[in-house]
Amino acid sequence: MGRVVTIVERGFERELEDLDPIIADADRIASIVAKHVSDDAGVVVVGAGMWRRIGELLDLLQHEAVNPFLVRPVDAVNEPKWARLSLAKLVLARIAGLARSVSFDAPYTTEPRKVIDRRSLFRLGPAAALSYRNAPVLVSAEQCSRLNGCKLCIENCPNGALQGKPPRLEVSQCTTCSICIDSCPISVIDLPMPSLHESVEFLYTVRNWVEDEPAYVVYACMDMLPLLGEVDDPVSRTLVIPVHDGPEAISVRLLLASRALGYEPIVFCRSKSKYWSDYIEAVGEEPQATGSVGELSSILQSPPRVRVSKVSRELLNLVVYGIEVEKATFTYPITGLVHIDKDKCTLCGGCTNICPTNALVLGVLGSEERLVFRHELCIACRLCEEKCPENAIKVENIFDKGLVGKEIVLVGAEQARCLACGKPVGPMSLVLSVARSLAARSLPLQTLVSVWLCNECKVKASLGLLDTTKLVEEYRRRGLDKLV
Repeated sequence: MGRVVTIVERGFERELEDLDPIIADADRIASIVAKHVSDDAGVVVVGAGMWRRIGELLDLLQHEAVNPFLVRPVDAVNEPKWARLSLAKLVLARIAGLARSVSFDAPYTTEPRKVIDRRSLFRLGPAAALSYRNAPVLVSAEQCSRLNGCKLCIENCPNGALQGKPPRLEVSQCTTCSICIDSCPISVIDLPMPSLHESVEFLYTVRNWVEDEPAYVVYACMDMLPLLGEVDDPVSRTLVIPVHDGPEAISVRLLLASRALGYEPIVFCRSKSKYWSDYIEAVGEEPQATGSVGELSSILQSPPRVRVSKVSRELLNLVVYGIEVEKATFTYPITGLVHIDKDKCTLCGGCTNICPTNALVLGVLGSEERLVFRHELCIACRLCEEKCPENAIKVENIFDKGLVGKEIVLVGAEQARCLACGKPVGPMSLVLSVARSLAARSLPLQTLVSVWLCNECKVKASLGLLDTTKLVEEYRRRGLDKLV
């Protein structure tokens, strides 16, 4: 988590005194923000008309070769009215979100066409040519590496901007289309602005205060943010999240996560993204999007068309609760449906051991061992498919609302019982598979018999505490020699 400071325009400090903000006169805010950002601090800047002023401030930071994606504006006059929150709570939510943002690691590149004045060149040296980009950031290389065979972000990138494992970004080839974010089943790729992790934290923090009241969230492109001051005050609670580099930066995962948390998303940009097909598949319609002040005012005069569910902010399973349709097939791994070849599955448990969300678990009911699937927990990471030693698993990017909340038995098999004590040894299919593999190598009968012993009895047998002759007799009495 990054360090975040609050800078407040003089006149609003009393409302934020418990947050210990830095107080600045209006004409000094830009220089104070630049100082703290240059020290790698995130800044929540609070002031009158901040929606209108933020573009000029971010341009200044980019000119000064410091990271502009570390600044979040709070319009101290309009935003509390829209959000129906105190200014203090609104700022607290911004701080909570920004602390989880990948903006602290925003990539940068040298910009040959960047106009640099002589003073900046002498003061900053070669760093004056740097420009920060709203391009993908890897949240966790360790988590990414656990999905050994996953290259979905690389395969789906339309510009070949990602290479290697964990993926490395060629910044100059990135167009900020956010396809890599929608392609990552474990959400370890993110953008600085809007940041998926930051936005979910911000929305979730506010949701904890307002409980079950549906609300709007307006994703406003930076060039449209100043126009929000001309929009009529909404009739329902409305939050604002700034967007850099156009609507393509708004991922389907972010839109669905917003819905899951009880916020109907509205995109306020001059154009629409051509990459929202999975959202349309999930919801049955395009997200509400407009570049008109009048249209946005009209939309905000009607109540939101979303429901509020009790969900956590855990991104691995959050987006599925934003899906509205009964059935959907996605281009990217929004959620998954697991199919098992029952003739191949041995119930070895390899898939359950590797599943990051416990969508697959082994359980026992009576004398039967079962592989149980929870559809709403599946993130279509395909780890189970990759790790299955019998190639018995197939995962599809499919959603079926009729399966949500149900425990689906994919495979059920009788348990093998210990020849000596009768305790469960494991699934019959698994024990048979091991026994047949050993028999194919012409191993001694005593070795084959030991496969059908529980761990405790295997130790006793190795110490000579069990009668081998009786074990062989029980082995044959059960007809196990004929099965093998």
